[in-house]
Amino acid sequence: MARHLECACGAVQGTVETGPPVNHVVCYCRDCQAWAHHLGRAAEILDERGGSEIVQLLPKAVRFTKGADKLACMRMTGRGPLRWYTTCCNTPIGNGALSSKVAFLGLVSACLKKDPRPLDADFGPVAMRVFTAGAKGEPKPLQTPMWKLVSKLAGMTLKARLDGSWRTNPFFDARTGEPVATPQTATAKARAEALANVA
Repeated sequence: MARHLECACGAVQGTVETGPPVNHVVCYCRDCQAWAHHLGRAAEILDERGGSEIVQLLPKAVRFTKGADKLACMRMTGRGPLRWYTTCCNTPIGNGALSSKVAFLGLVSACLKKDPRPLDADFGPVAMRVFTAGAKGEPKPLQTPMWKLVSKLAGMTLKARLDGSWRTNPFFDARTGEPVATPQTATAKARAEALANVA
């Protein structure tokens, strides 16, 4: 089964296969919160506690049917993941690895909400809550042990390496292995402005 993917203005559209492997999480890290503010879409991305709902899956599950040329990517820090978004309306698509050889994508729920089905119906309930120290308010949500997250993702990426499915990745050029959009790094000023909005 496939779920519809679409940016806020409709210029970018696609589908997401909903079968396993998949991991439904909420991330409260400061970088995810800063990213939402940097895009100017915090109200659509973050919940009341500053969490971003993310579906972690293999990039091969995503297929763009319209507007792939409007994809761009940025890193909030020099060591951060590639954060993919649309240039047409700043809708976040997902957070991915720096290399196509690591088959990983964390789809941000904002690009999945035009499909009428609840996210839980396609990807199961939220299984993990991570970096909860960054959550707003008290008490903090219960933190999922990081070893569980790492183990889950390691299993996903290792399987993709072994069966060759890592080669199917719409965010990287199949011939050169380079990202389909040149990664940019947020300036110190832009990052500081975004972080100023993070409690």
